[in-house]
Amino acid sequence: MFLIRLISVACWVLAGMTLGLDLMPVFEGEGFAATPLGTWWFKLDPGSLNLLQSVTERYLFPELWDPGIITILQLPGWIVFGALALLLTIWSRISGRRRFLERSR
Repeated sequence: MFLIRLISVACWVLAGMTLGLDLMPVFEGEGFAATPLGTWWFKLDPGSLNLLQSVTERYLFPELWDPGIITILQLPGWIVFGALALLLTIWSRISGRRRFLERSR
């Protein structure tokens, strides 16, 4: 349970960071432009993104890459990390309540 909460906090931090970086041009007088997750990933490590594509298309399921993963990579990073963080937070709270109720019986 601790690991799920830790990953959830990390996703909240990443969502905040990517949203903050997307908002920087607004404060400089430019318009808001949400940066897709794939762009962030490509800036950080293009080799791993290419590796993921190769492995997915060759060994797993080619249709999983396009349109599946491509759709996620085209979404803004803060939406992807925020949604994942929200799901993990809800999951950890539900699991924590179940454990609490089982112990109190």
